Amino acid sequence: MHNFRTKGTTSYTMNSLKSIISFSILTILLIFVSADGQSQQINNTSTKPRQVDVVICMDLSGSTNGLLDNFRDKMWDIINQWQMFTPKPVIRIGLIGFSRYSFHDGSGYIKVISDLTDDYDALSQKMFDIQPYVENGIQFVGAAIGSGVNDMSWSEKPDAVKMMFVMGNGYVNLGRFDFRAQCETAVKNNIEIHTVYCIKNDKQMRQRELPGWEEIAKLTGGQAFQVFVNNRAPLIKEKVNVMALASLNDSLNKTFIPYGKTGVERLKLMLKADDHAVRSYEAYFYSRLKFKLSDHYTSQMLMWDVTQYKEEYPQSRLAAVRQSVKSNNESSIDLELLAKEFVEKRNSLRASINALFPLGEELRIHNEAVAKEYELENRLDKTMVRAYSQTLIKSGFKE
Repeated sequence: MHNFRTKGTTSYTMNSLKSIISFSILTILLIFVSADGQSQQINNTSTKPRQVDVVICMDLSGSTNGLLDNFRDKMWDIINQWQMFTPKPVIRIGLIGFSRYSFHDGSGYIKVISDLTDDYDALSQKMFDIQPYVENGIQFVGAAIGSGVNDMSWSEKPDAVKMMFVMGNGYVNLGRFDFRAQCETAVKNNIEIHTVYCIKNDKQMRQRELPGWEEIAKLTGGQAFQVFVNNRAPLIKEKVNVMALASLNDSLNKTFIPYGKTGVERLKLMLKADDHAVRSYEAYFYSRLKFKLSDHYTSQMLMWDVTQYKEEYPQSRLAAVRQSVKSNNESSIDLELLAKEFVEKRNSLRASINALFPLGEELRIHNEAVAKEYELENRLDKTMVRAYSQTLIKSGFKE
């Protein structure tokens, strides 16, 4: 895969982290106080959103080598598209790995990598933490479905949309967990399962395995798809000025002032997610930045970033255990003035980044994905966007 990094951009996220951590705020507890001295709660009001839970059960054995890389690199593409519906979907994603002997036999070689979460930076890091070496394994698909149904924190809201993607290959009837019984439990819990069969070169083996994967989708009201694991290409077609975007993102990252017990950890996760994207492919880095400027991401920043809080509540007064933050050279920093300055810088940088985004590309991709005919090209990203879109439309969402 093409790598667009150069000497000038190789460590931009780490430089950002050093710059931000130079404000010695690891131990500072920030308290937000309104102008009248009363504690102010963070209240993100908007039109009523609707919960969408997506659990991905992914075969991580040797026969699907590259599947995890494919999804984690294209995740920002996929999430950007998944958000483009009305009412606004509040999307939580969970991830289960199966078919690795290192996941130990007692679980059916299953491992919950991440429970359902809308913290996609943390999810991204968990995927990059998975050992890249390829293991042989037995595909206990029924056990994977059972874990997806029973071990995840599914929404209890009556209007929540719940779906699973089960990805892999092999026979689905192996092991002590009956896949049909697990599908029945999924249906009882209003969980729709889409199957994604990873195509094998052995055509005869593929023909013997496919009917089981198709049956799972049919039993649960989902759809059955086939993909080539390493068939990847950008969803966007227009070129983007990646070097300019990387430079602007570097400047944007320097406007963050983390607060609270998890602030610095949240900052590190953000920078790591940026770094993973910039190492991959230019169009994927664009997709990461597109998500980073989304309403979903900025609303989460309120919980850990002083600058975003100040932007949302410009009249609020910031008080701290210490009224100023000391830099490494011991000079005092006025947090109020710094936050205001960073708000102005950030808004200017966001405008500059948006100006470099291809005009209308996300909408074009969305319109193609929801159209009656859509050529999937046996690609994972297109398959996931298409299946998700059709499930949401069927559940009453508007395009």
